[in-house]
This record gives sequence, structure tokens and C-alpha cells, in this order.
Amino acid sequence: MSGARRILVTDRLFVTLVAAAVVARLLAAWLLPPLLDVYYYDSQAARALLSGINPYGFSYTGIPSWLSTPGAANVFAYLPGVALFLAPFGAVWDVRLGLIFADVVVGLSIYSLRGTQSRTAALVFLLLPFTVLFSTSYPNNTLVAMASLAVATVLWTRGRGRVASVLMGVALASSQLIWFLYPLFLAWSLRSKRFHEVAIQTVSALALVLPFALWNWSAFTYDTILFEFTRAPRVLVSAAAFGFNVNPTIDGLVFSLTGVGVPLLLRAGVTVVGVAYAALRSKDLRAVLLNGTVLMILVILVLPNDLSWWYFELPFMTLLVWLAGAEGQSGEKGVNP
Repeated sequence: MSGARRILVTDRLFVTLVAAAVVARLLAAWLLPPLLDVYYYDSQAARALLSGINPYGFSYTGIPSWLSTPGAANVFAYLPGVALFLAPFGAVWDVRLGLIFADVVVGLSIYSLRGTQSRTAALVFLLLPFTVLFSTSYPNNTLVAMASLAVATVLWTRGRGRVASVLMGVALASSQLIWFLYPLFLAWSLRSKRFHEVAIQTVSALALVLPFALWNWSAFTYDTILFEFTRAPRVLVSAAAFGFNVNPTIDGLVFSLTGVGVPLLLRAGVTVVGVAYAALRSKDLRAVLLNGTVLMILVILVLPNDLSWWYFELPFMTLLVWLAGAEGQSGEKGVNP
């Protein structure tokens, strides 16, 4: 078989598998019930936003008792980018359609990095069962930021730093987890003296966040920052709506053994040290991705008092992007992997 024909067959197989991944997600969204209260918050926040109502401080109702989070009846714990992104999809059919779209964007971004492992890495992301569930039955709102970050990474490898920086700003306005990853990107940008990109990232993030923050400052800050740390710690294994919940965070382990959680100040201190160390070691884009993967696993296990397993989808993506061959750039003109 000639090289050109082999590539054509391979590309056809890739397109077929991507289509199968999309169909699997659509079927899961249609057939499987939502097993997280996230779906109900997303749906109602989208409707509120389309009606001109602030989703922060809004009263969320109709959430099944076995899925509801105690004390969260008036809390939208996600950043504005999530509500803005999902609102059009909720108007068309279902907010999970937006998460499915974000999933596909991540997969195709990994593929477009053009490394020797990019096709395999993309298919791994799109075809693993847990990624299907995290965009449908167990909706993971971090996917909105992940899609922006994945496209930004591709653009950086192609020397389009300004557009990439806009998308980094969107990612920052869409997920708190990205805040812990961002110092690594920031350190890389500052080392490369791309100060204009840092400015673009800041302006883009503020453009999405500030209108909501000023709309209702107290509700916004409580929902997106303070609420997470008011939740009671969980033991290592506890009963849940479906089976049991496993919480292997540092706080969960210590609380299970001693009955007393780890002070937030100590957990935050460890997180800050980890972020600073990873940032110092991130001298190019590949280092950012690899160090960021390790850092995010640390943050997920150290900072929260209750583990949400879908948080791991972000470091899973950064690892696959690293494996797919994303290269760094030292200036405005990037190098392809």
C-alpha cells in the first residue's frame, strides 16, 4: 500500500472513530439520567442567563434530593464562562450538548498537534468510557475551560500567541482549576518576554468575569470562591446516592483517622509551594504541560476536602497534549511539533 493511500485509510478510520465517539455521547445524554446535580444547576443557570437573570444568587430548585448538595440551593459554583458557553446549547436542546462539543474540540485539538502520538492520544481521550460519562451522565464543567486551553495550546505551537491568549483568558473565566495551572503559563510567557500576551489574557478573563462580579459581588465571591471551603470534610469511604463515595484527599484521609480535618491554611500553603515550584521549572510549553499535569494531581488531592473524580480529566488532558507533541516557542513565531 502506498504512503498516500495508507494515510487516507488511517484518516478515514480516525474520522469514523471520532464519529462513533460523538454518537456514543449523544446516546448517553439521551438514554442515561444525570447522576450529578451539576446538570440541574447548569440547565437553570443557562435559562436564567437567557432571561436576563443573574445566575449568582439565583434560587435553584427541582434538584432530586439524592443528588442535591447541602447548603447549595442558591449557589452556582462555576465561573461565568460556563454559563455563557452552555446557554446556547441549553436553548437548542440540552446543556450537555455543549459539554459534548467541548469534548470533541479537545480531542480534535490533540489530533491537530501533529505529533507522532497525536492521533492515538486524541482517540484515547475521545473513546475512553469515563470521558463519555463526564460529558453526559456525570457532567464535568471543567470541559469548557479544557476546550479553550486545548485550542490555545495548538495556536501557541503555530505562533498565533495573541489569539491563544484570548482563549487562555476564556479558560481562566471558566474554571477555578485553571487558576492553579495558569502561573506555569504565566512564568513561561514572562521568561519569553511576551508581556503583550499576558495583558491579553488578563483583559480577556476580566471581560467575562467582571460583569458578573459587579452584578452581585457578594453572591459571586461566595459561590465561586468561598462555598467550596465551607463544605464539611468527608471520610475516606462514605455512602452516596449510587453506591459509595471515595475521598482520598489529604483532608479525607486525616479526617478518617483522627476525626479532625487538615487546616485550610496548611493545605493552601502546600498548594502555593507546589505551584511556585512547578512554575520555576516551566521554561517551555512542553514543560508547562508536564509539570502542570503533576501539579494538578497534587492540587486535586491536597486542597479540596472532598474529591470530585472528574477533576482528574484536566491533568489527563494536559498529559495527552504533552504526549501528542506540543512544542514551546521562545518568541512570537512558534515552531510546529
